[in-house]
Order: sequence, then C-alpha cells, then structure tokens
Amino acid sequence: MGSPSQRRRSAGVLLLAIAFALTVASAPVAAAPPIEPEDFPLGLCTEKLEGAAQIEPLNPNTSDYVVWRCSQYDSQDLYYWKIDDFGTANEKLGELDAMETLKWVRDGVFIGLIGEGFGVLDADGVHSNDNLDFVGSFDLRGPNGSPLNRTVAVRLLVLHSSSAGSGYKACSDTGWKQAPSSGSHFFYELQYGNGPKCGNGYYKLWTAGRFKSVATGDWVTSPWNQGNPIRLPIDGIPNN
Repeated sequence: MGSPSQRRRSAGVLLLAIAFALTVASAPVAAAPPIEPEDFPLGLCTEKLEGAAQIEPLNPNTSDYVVWRCSQYDSQDLYYWKIDDFGTANEKLGELDAMETLKWVRDGVFIGLIGEGFGVLDADGVHSNDNLDFVGSFDLRGPNGSPLNRTVAVRLLVLHSSSAGSGYKACSDTGWKQAPSSGSHFFYELQYGNGPKCGNGYYKLWTAGRFKSVATGDWVTSPWNQGNPIRLPIDGIPNN
C-alpha cells in the first residue's frame, strides 16, 4: 500500500485524516460528486439500509462533501450514520487514517453516539490553500436503541499546537449549534477554506453533543470526544 507520502503523491497529492467515534469497518465508497441535501436527506438508518451510503455537501462555496454510511454499532442491534469519507467533486480521497471509539451512556435511560471527522482536501497541489473540513455529529437513542427525538445540539472545538503536539490552544470554537427542529440526529461542519487557520503544526478536533430533557427542561451534555491529532503539512511535504 506504500507509505503515507507515497499514497499522497500517487493520489494526486490528496490526503485524508479522520478521527471518528464508534469504529465500524466498511467497504470503500465509489467516487461521486456532491448532491443537493434535499435530494438525499439523512433519514433513519435501519438494518435494511445497512451498507448504504449518502452524500452531503459541506459548504455551498466549495465542492467538498462528506460520505455517510449506514452501519451497525459493535454487536448491538443499533444502526447509525457513520462518517465514512471526505472528498471533492474534482478528486476522491482514499482511506481512513486514524479512528477511535466512544459510546456515551448515562443512567441507562439514553445512549448518545458522538461522531467526528477531519478531512484535508488538496485538489491543486498547493498545500498552503488546502481545504480543512471538520464534521461532528450527535445521535440520540433510547435505552433499547430506538431514536429519541429531542432538541439536540453539537459543538466543535479545533485545537492547535505549533510544535511537538503539546501546549494545545483553541483555534476555533463553534459554540453550541442547535438542530433547527427536534430529531435524533444532527451534525455540524466547520471549514478552513484557505489552509490551516492557525498556521502549520498539529490540529485535533474535539466534539460534544447535548440534548434538552423533556422532564426538566435542562440540557444534558456529553463529555468531549477527543480526536487524534494530525500534523500539517503532512509527511514533511512543505507548503508551496
């Protein structure tokens, strides 16, 4: 398969780094251009849809998109939309580089699934203007795994360190982004459209979810899911 730098060069200087909570293996997704969200909404992921993929554009000003795949979580009878890949209309990224798992459970009354992804997209070979796409999602379920419709929200925190991956400071904080209507699943995206916002170094994404309790009217908030860091530029390839 070759080293990361070899894969990057052979793929037209494209690269993906993704940290996603709730690891589930899946087959690669065929290349596809982005489509309008209303044409392919993220409906309920069920056993009948397992393995099906849907594409959501990330930003109306770019051709970047995220691929979601309906997947089964662990060995449970629980299906959810997993962040499977990132891409652009011009090129297609390859594989997932870094993944981790998180399942958030509170008092046996509900299950909260937090997903996050970080894609670095380079369509022209000029690394200083790469698009950096961050996506965080929150999926709320009842104790038996059925969707739990509530007012839900997602928060993304992008951290940056200039050297050695230590001394991280906030580069971006979206604050809480609330779903426009009640539901069980919501995702939010943040894009750096012209290279690393806070300069070269190490970046990582933290994601949290929350929902409003019907019983108390209070927000119930998950812990942060802390994604793996990625170094920019990658593999010592200098910016042009």
